[in-house]
Parts: sequence; structure tokens; C-alpha cells
Amino acid sequence: MRVLLFLNELSCEHGADERTVDDGMRDLVETVRQIRSRRKDAALVSTVPLKDVELSENYRVSQWINKRGNRDRWRLLQSARNMAPIGAALTQDTDEVEYTHRNRRAEGLAGAHLADGLAVSLPVHPDWLSSWIDVDRCRVVEDDGVQLVHDTVQVRHAGRPVDGSKHEDWIDSSGLAGIVSGAELWAGVGDFFTHIRFLDRVEQDLRGLDRVWLRSVRERLVELDRTVAQWEPSRSRHPAWRSYVTPESESRMRLCEFADLDGVVRPFSLHARFTPGAGRIHFRLDPEQRMMTVGYIGRKLGA
Repeated sequence: MRVLLFLNELSCEHGADERTVDDGMRDLVETVRQIRSRRKDAALVSTVPLKDVELSENYRVSQWINKRGNRDRWRLLQSARNMAPIGAALTQDTDEVEYTHRNRRAEGLAGAHLADGLAVSLPVHPDWLSSWIDVDRCRVVEDDGVQLVHDTVQVRHAGRPVDGSKHEDWIDSSGLAGIVSGAELWAGVGDFFTHIRFLDRVEQDLRGLDRVWLRSVRERLVELDRTVAQWEPSRSRHPAWRSYVTPESESRMRLCEFADLDGVVRPFSLHARFTPGAGRIHFRLDPEQRMMTVGYIGRKLGA
């Protein structure tokens, strides 16, 4: 399941001057870049084609693109937009639910809430300088007759990198809970784990993974990925592990030797645990690229 980012069209309706809009676009693009650095599958959804988005009165994205330094920013936005699911709708059951913010219909914010996604905004107004946005919702509810129910919901939101950073745990794990098999987990490793590489042999480990281990393996991989993301190899030899990680003993080293991605056989000595039972994830670190490579997931080797 992809991470969906919904462009909040209301953030472009404040009549800000071009300089303010340009500054806001730098923040918005950096926010999208930051999210996609954690999740390669993050996709940007908008009500209209991006080039046609009006950022302020008589100032469209198509004009912003032509300014110096914006071409690369545009490519990043467009690549994220290109990944949006075909036919992705900003709202569902629009006849039965309506979302508004300060009495204005809010399609982008609605989409983010309905799809359990994240709204992204042009941060040119105090309303959009927050990591959560309160949105009014009106629903048609059938309960001994038809009635309208009004309430307020919170929508996950970011317009600046500082806002996006507050959702890192959600960004990293979004969609993982819906994975119900090791085969599905293997299919998503490239999207979910940006600081972990996997040997090809691990595919069979995951496909044959006992279902009682699936949740534990998911959680441990998320933890390892976050740990390596925060690692500074120039300061410490190993990341600050969040759970018990140890090297294999010399007498057992041969059990954890595998052909690496370049074909060279190396020991994957470091290992984390998962339960129930004696589950192990064996890996090796790559300080130069601040990555780890997982070589084995399963029951304790040799057990």
C-alpha cells in the first residue's frame, strides 16, 4: 500500500505575492523530497494536473517552473505525481460526506483523511504551519432514519520539512499493517525499507515465513531501518541499536556466510532477534553508504 500525499488546494487560495509563494514552494518540495527519501512509493495526488495548479492569483505552477532553480524541483514533484494511482480519487462517497475548513470545501484534506494519507500544503499562511489540521466533517448516517452528523476530525499534514519529520514513524510503517504474508512483505521491501538491502535468497526466507512471525519480523525490520537512518558512521562503528543485536560467535561464523550482492561470500554475523521462539535476522553493515544488507531471516541458524 502506497503512501498517498494529497495536495491541499486551499493552501493556494490566500493571494500571497510571488516571492512568498516561491519560498513556500521550496518548503513544499523539500517536504515531498524528505518523505520520498523514506518511502520511494510516496505518490502525490492533486485535483487538477500539477502544471495547472494556481499557486496564487494569476500565478500558476507552469510559470513557477520557468524560474531559475525550479526545474529540478518540478521534476521531483512530477515524478511523485506520475506515481499517483491511476484514477486516484480525492474523495470517496462524496454524496454522503463533506469536509470543510473555515467553511470552505476541502477536497485535498478530505482525500487525506479518507485514504489515511497525508495532506501537503503551500505554507504561506498560519493555517498550514502545523503537523495536524482540524477539519469539519458532515456525514449522512442511517440509524433509525437518515440524519446528518457533524464532527471535527484531525488530518495528518505537512507543509514544511519540520512538519513532515513529525510523521516519520507513520511514513515508515504506513501500509505495513495490511501485509498478511511473507510474500507480500518481500514485494514491498524496496518501498518500506530505504536503508536496508536484501540478498535475493531472503525472498525464500520470507515466502516460507511462519505467519506467527510476520508481525515480529515487520516490526524488527522497521526498527532496524530507522536505526540505520539515524546512524552517523563517522562517529560510531555501530548504530545505537534499539533492541538486542550481537555478532555471531567465531565457532558459528560459517553458518552465517552468504554470497553478497556482488557475489563475494561474506559473514553476516550481526543479528537481531524476533519472537516467538528463536527467530533471527542476520545482516552486515555498510558504513560508506549508511546501509545494511540482510542475508537471512528465520529460525536460529543451526538450531
